[in-house]
Amino acid sequence: MTSNAFSVFARGVIAGATALLLGVIGWGFLSGELGSAGPLVLGDPFGVARGASGDLEGEDLEGGVLVQDERADTIWVFDPVTGDRRGEIAVARPFLEMVPTPGGVSVFTVVEGAAELEVYSTTEYHHEATIELESERLGAGAQTEHLLFSENGDTLFVTWRNSPVVSVYSHSMRELSLRHEFEIPESSGPLLRNRRATRLYRSTPDGPAVVFARNGELLETISASPAAWRFNSGYTHLWGVDEHGGVQLVEERTSRLAQPDLPSAAEGEPVFASGAETAFVLSSGGRRVAAFESRTGRLIREIELPSAATHLVSSGAGTVWAVDEHGEVSVIDPSVPALQERFALQDAVPKTVVSSIVQREGSFACF
Repeated sequence: MTSNAFSVFARGVIAGATALLLGVIGWGFLSGELGSAGPLVLGDPFGVARGASGDLEGEDLEGGVLVQDERADTIWVFDPVTGDRRGEIAVARPFLEMVPTPGGVSVFTVVEGAAELEVYSTTEYHHEATIELESERLGAGAQTEHLLFSENGDTLFVTWRNSPVVSVYSHSMRELSLRHEFEIPESSGPLLRNRRATRLYRSTPDGPAVVFARNGELLETISASPAAWRFNSGYTHLWGVDEHGGVQLVEERTSRLAQPDLPSAAEGEPVFASGAETAFVLSSGGRRVAAFESRTGRLIREIELPSAATHLVSSGAGTVWAVDEHGEVSVIDPSVPALQERFALQDAVPKTVVSSIVQREGSFACF
């Protein structure tokens, strides 16, 4: 085939493919399959439209939003879209923290005053296991404080009360085996990880310490003051709120610090809806939620709430919930961002609220 003939052939192939694509798109609009749904959320693990204009139904998702009742004897499970109650889990023992597995099928709870974890099913609503932890460095009497799973759930990082020790466990089907331990000097509070859990972050008096997860080698200390941090959805920036209510933003790659403007003081940790590059911060007093671009720190808008929220959490269904002390939920659509609707969580007086949506695909599906 001559070069001229090949060029004609290539143009014909491109023209044919373009015509076919335009035909498919045209049929989609004529049939109503395109054009009526809401915008797709980039990085959405469910691959469907979300938010006020989306067509995602709560029954499409297993698990739900988990609410630790104020009486501390029950975990309520609520539909992440409608807020309807799906079930309840009787708590074996009081706990300090509940952490869903990456696949969402179980939730681990930190038992108060012990080195033990209780594990519950988020779909069958029952107790699954009691796990006794061990620390070679701390020995008997150590008390578990915070948990952090790797992205695929095969590793669990554990911190201990009043200790700089970090214990690293291999995890498989609710069974843990101690892999190694190290110390992050003068560190305290929860751990944070980058996407692949190759680096860990923990607060120190001088700012968050960054260490290699495989051996605890200190890489750097970021000069910033918040005690608790969260990564945005793309794992490109860390967000935190300092003791004065100021928001601080750190670029993960360069450790460059920025301080976004905030009309009113903030409290709690920033929240990110699944797949959305928007950061949400609750104002001091709970009457407003500020929405920022999570990579630049630009303030998008402040959202007035009908009642003072005590919890701000991603629902796992593409929205953010602002929950007040009586269980009233104001649902925020991140794509606008604006209030979408409001409903009440039946019988629940929230103490802790987390999302645990079950993922049936990926290497973490069994966790």
